[in-house]
Amino acid sequence: NILLATNCSCRRGWIPQMLQKDNIELRQVVVDECGTAPEPETLCPLTLSRSIRRIVLVGDYRQLRPVVKNRDAGALGLSRSLFERLEVQRAELAAADDGSTAADEASPAADEEETHGRK
Repeated sequence: NILLATNCSCRRGWIPQMLQKDNIELRQVVVDECGTAPEPETLCPLTLSRSIRRIVLVGDYRQLRPVVKNRDAGALGLSRSLFERLEVQRAELAAADDGSTAADEASPAADEEETHGRK
């Protein structure tokens, strides 16, 4: 079974009800363009099932960030996506393990070098 929905619409009443009624358990969730979605919005599809085994976040947080018009909301972290937070945290942990800086780990140049096999 495949369910396609936007991040916010997947939490509307009829989708969770349908999944529960038909006893459907989602095992994988793919969130596209998650670099542009505020963190709470990205969490919506992750709450549809207790059986999720794999979460795939697709996007580039350095290209387009979430659009948040309220300065207070942005200052409280809503202008940062879940994808960005997880990637920055991963880079910081990797830097702590090998002694490099988190900026080196999360830089676009480092990603491009890895993509082109130069790393």
